[in-house]
Amino acid sequence: MSHALPVLLVLGLVIALGVRRMECGKDLEAGPMPETVWTDQNTEAVTGPTAPPPLTPNQKRPPCTAGLELEVNGGCWLAIERTAPNCPPQTVTYEGRCLLRVARPQPVPVSVDAGGP
Repeated sequence: MSHALPVLLVLGLVIALGVRRMECGKDLEAGPMPETVWTDQNTEAVTGPTAPPPLTPNQKRPPCTAGLELEVNGGCWLAIERTAPNCPPQTVTYEGRCLLRVARPQPVPVSVDAGGP
């Protein structure tokens, strides 16, 4: 009977640690913490400064037509009447406005007279 008490104590300790280990495992298997953190839902979204729109290779470069075109990020743009977020898909949004790229003017074709008969 003197050997039974230590065996029971060890058995109880093993069972207690095993149950505790299973509980810890359940916590880990529950998945990662969500990345969304809710704050006051009654506030407007805060936006930072907008990045200037990228240029395209065939976009007109300054000097832009005065009174008609805007110079933004080294290119010429037309501001249209609509404002963000209702910009058409052909435009980009910059500082709350819808901007349309201005294409470079095409060179006038020049033919060389070969001095025919």
